[in-house]
Amino acid sequence: MHLLLIILLFLLLYTWFVYPVLLMLLSWGCARRKEEEYRGSVNIPVVILFAAYNEEKVVRSRLENLIQVGSRDSGVKSQILVGIDCSTDKTAEVAHEFAAAHENIHVVEFKQRRGKVAVLKDLVRKSREDINRRLTQINSGENSDYLLVFTDANTMFKQEAIGKLLAHFSNPRVGGVCGRLEFRENEEAGNQKSGSEGFYWRWETQLKVMESRLDSCLGANGAIYAVRSNLFSDDVPENTIVDDFVIGMKVREQGFRMLYEPDAVAEEAFPEQKYEWNRRVRIGAGDFQALVLCRRCLLPQYGVFAWQFWSHKVLRWLTPHAVLFLVASSLFIVVEEGFCPASYLSLAVLVGTMVFVLFSGIGKMIGPAVDNFVGRSFRMCNYFLTMNMALLAGSVRFLWGDLKGYWDRTPRG
Repeated sequence: MHLLLIILLFLLLYTWFVYPVLLMLLSWGCARRKEEEYRGSVNIPVVILFAAYNEEKVVRSRLENLIQVGSRDSGVKSQILVGIDCSTDKTAEVAHEFAAAHENIHVVEFKQRRGKVAVLKDLVRKSREDINRRLTQINSGENSDYLLVFTDANTMFKQEAIGKLLAHFSNPRVGGVCGRLEFRENEEAGNQKSGSEGFYWRWETQLKVMESRLDSCLGANGAIYAVRSNLFSDDVPENTIVDDFVIGMKVREQGFRMLYEPDAVAEEAFPEQKYEWNRRVRIGAGDFQALVLCRRCLLPQYGVFAWQFWSHKVLRWLTPHAVLFLVASSLFIVVEEGFCPASYLSLAVLVGTMVFVLFSGIGKMIGPAVDNFVGRSFRMCNYFLTMNMALLAGSVRFLWGDLKGYWDRTPRG
């Protein structure tokens, strides 16, 4: 039992503290890899696509943003495909109205709700059918290769976002590029956790930058990423929840790099706090689903990337389970051996756990009222605990089965 305690402690310390330090040291000399030399203009057709379900409030501004940024950044007139996943509001009406004035926007309306992945796969098939007829004329070339730029209906690209993504594709070894997502504060929605999640998101961003320097970033962010059309994986199940992660991982699985470009920026509002639990549990279930779908990337043949996947994702996804076993083993040791030097480590674990839970409760109670270092630290404890509780609940949902590729959209500011 003592050995189990030590192993669990090591794994937790490794994934949360040791791995980031090792990653920083290993990526230190990779700030300018040879791939940087490939950056430049890319004369290749672009198809921008997204799925929309009940997005009548944002779909027009989303399309306006894509028209403005896409035509300016990509160097070619991008095609925009919008998949309407059986919306019950006026999303389709607004999208069709806007598309009528822009020949490069095509709206595909689906009468049965099937989910984001099913819609995206159909849009990709449509782009493959139309690319030779439409995009080769626009590009005046014979090459049928093109890029798929994925985004969300509630996201806005900043200027040069698409151009920053495309610049990397002059390197034939690059199969995909993920941009950076920034969150807007959402005071009207009563969001009290943006500071904690914002801090965690910025930390994750730094890890992605370093992982991209070494090999590839892990997956992609659905708000903004691009992949070569021939590397889009058609075998992604339609009930996939974290589709962006899986699609990005499949690029690396095929032997191409998935880079992270922090200067390609997209922006969206934080989800409303009262809906966050369900969203986190759903994503937690999707994480374990993705682990099964992307298990090949854990094999030694993927080298550094496999190490990154094990260290950054797999062990983190198992954090709540490891903590439960850690507390249980510590409690068992204390009960069996009493208060003696051999049980000091177990006592420290139990006391530390109780203190952390107490701090988390304080963070929950004070909310954003105490906006100093102490208050933010308490709220960070609450965010970490809630995140891992949702991950644990998500793992149970995954094991229970019957995962669906569609869900009610999370309201945002």
